[in-house]
Parts: sequence; C-alpha cells; structure tokens
Amino acid sequence: MDDVAAAAGISRRTLFRLFPSKGELVWGGFDDVDSAIAARLDGAVRDGLAATAPRDGLRALRHDLVAALDVAFDERTAPLSAARLRLIAKHPALRAHGAPRLDAVARLLRAPIARALGRPEDDLSVVVGAAVTFSALFAAILAWAQVDESERGEVSGTVDAALRLVSDGLGASRA
Repeated sequence: MDDVAAAAGISRRTLFRLFPSKGELVWGGFDDVDSAIAARLDGAVRDGLAATAPRDGLRALRHDLVAALDVAFDERTAPLSAARLRLIAKHPALRAHGAPRLDAVARLLRAPIARALGRPEDDLSVVVGAAVTFSALFAAILAWAQVDESERGEVSGTVDAALRLVSDGLGASRA
C-alpha cells in the first residue's frame, strides 16, 4: 500500500482513509461497471424485456449486458480494469472481498431473466439462470483480463461469446 500511496502522491494514512482495505482499493474501481449494468438492466425490466420466445428475451438481455460493459470498459478504463481483474484472479482474499458485490450483480439478473422466461423471480430456473449467466459473465471478464493487452480486444466480444453459450442453453430449456 505504501507504493500505491506514493504513486498517487498521497500519504498512506490518506490512502487508508479513502480505501480502508486492499480489497476496497481493488474493487472500488468497479463501481462504474456495477452502475452501468444496474442501469441497463433497470431499463430492460422497465421497458419490458418479455419477448414472444424465451430465447429472444435472453438474447436481448445478452445485448444489454454487452452494451453495459462497452460503456464501463472503454479504452480509457480497460487497461486498469484488466490489471485489477488479474489481481482478483490471482489472490483468493481479494476475490472473497468482492463476493457481496458479485452476488448483488447476480441478483440484478433475476428480474430480466424471469421476464424473459415468463416465470417468477424465485423460480429455480430463474435463480439458477441468473447465477449461471453471471458466472459466465464474470469468468469471461477474468479470461479477457488474462490476455496480453496487444491481443485482448474489447471485453464485449469475450462476454458476448460466453453469454451466447448461456442464452442458447437457457432458451432451449423451455421449448
């Protein structure tokens, strides 16, 4: 933390006042990601994500998530976000610190998935679908961060590929 404080040009004490733990320092940078996802999903639910077929609703959800990540991981923030994600992937304690935040984002997925599947939010298929969708999203983001920056591309392509696997599987389950 001394190195971080020095690089930021602030005292260690100020750094700890702003970020009480290493976990807060690393995860705090993802507030914009969480906000972008929440705003996009709120709009999807409010606008009525329901579709004539579950697959169409899940496809719309995938597009909303990819669009949210395009906003949150722009060319200015992507390199730092990738560095944070590599730290999270490497250190179990940092990953554990983010568990409540990850759970909150996963829960946000329930409403649009419930609407797409035409089922209540507490239905097992919705709960599992939200967990699987979020797991795929987070695994894709972590995988994206591991790729060398010169070959990485945009996070949206990696996430879109992962979510296609999930949406195709979930949509097929309710034929």
